[in-house]
Amino acid sequence: MIYLDNNATTKIDPKVKQVYCSLLDQLLGNPGSMHRPGQHAKQLLIQARRSICEFFSVSPKHLIVTSGATEALTMAILSCPPSSHIITSSLEHAAVREAVLQTSCKVTWLSPESGKGAITADQIEKAITPQTAMVVIMAANNETGALTDLQAIAELAYQHNLLLVVDAVAWIGKETWKTPAGKVAICMSGHKIHAPVGIGCLVYSSGFPLKPLFSGGGQQQGLRGGTESVALTVALAQAFAQLEMVRYDEIRVLRNYFEQQLKNNIPDVLIHCEHEPRVSNVSNVAFSQCEGETLLMKLDLASVAASHGSACQSGALEPSHVLTNMGLSKHIVKRSLRFSLSRMTTKEEINRSVAILRSCLVEE
Repeated sequence: MIYLDNNATTKIDPKVKQVYCSLLDQLLGNPGSMHRPGQHAKQLLIQARRSICEFFSVSPKHLIVTSGATEALTMAILSCPPSSHIITSSLEHAAVREAVLQTSCKVTWLSPESGKGAITADQIEKAITPQTAMVVIMAANNETGALTDLQAIAELAYQHNLLLVVDAVAWIGKETWKTPAGKVAICMSGHKIHAPVGIGCLVYSSGFPLKPLFSGGGQQQGLRGGTESVALTVALAQAFAQLEMVRYDEIRVLRNYFEQQLKNNIPDVLIHCEHEPRVSNVSNVAFSQCEGETLLMKLDLASVAASHGSACQSGALEPSHVLTNMGLSKHIVKRSLRFSLSRMTTKEEINRSVAILRSCLVEE
């Protein structure tokens, strides 16, 4: 199987797997226990948390380890002052959309300029009112790879004393990360950076008034009760450590090679957001000859894994809300597939994928 769906989930990194499995074989006590197995677990947990925080350049007291980005985003968004105003975009992941709708706040849903893959700081500034308390934005779009000008938006939020919630799932592990200043909450999922499923984190600044989703035994500064998973937290820390060796330019070169080979071998392909800043690993491509669902099934039968959009929406058989809200026609949207690479993707796999795509489309 040629796996080109790394924005849905990634293969566990061998070193991450080794660390994780070795801990599963150990006698790890509850980190809250006073005996030696418990204290050993506590020290592993402290060290892992410090390692994660080094990536974000924050103090360990500003890290909440979660089950993933959905929990992190929900926690951050529901911390918005009640009956205030939230600015977000029509391009956001379902985790953001559903959490925003759970608040009692008025919501402004910004859409990008026609054909563009991200909203701008100028659009956000025009939407700010005296009641605005929070901006929620994805750093990079999970379907097109389009990059938001995060630093400009963070600066704007800082100037207006707004809370900023950043969905960093599609950015971290695909581009160099720099944590923005201000009252910020950063959310991510481990399984998008070659860690196991079931672990993620929320990193927040001291000025962000984070509220717990549920109570418990007082773990994690009283903001997320429940016994911490030492093995998963250490695995996440190892996955972050592995990012130090990633060469994003090499992934980008391979992605660009893939797109050029598509243009050379398949007529009338359209690459969405091709001329916008994008993360290194994503190609969202429309094929004029075939609808996306049909092509996706043909690729699967030929042992190539791609996607029709967000994995969380794949069962809905509905057109991508991202491409639709970019102003693209239904005809184009239905013929679009997402290919997402990782640092483990090879040039040989890309060449084989292009050949398989071409043969699938010739059959049409």
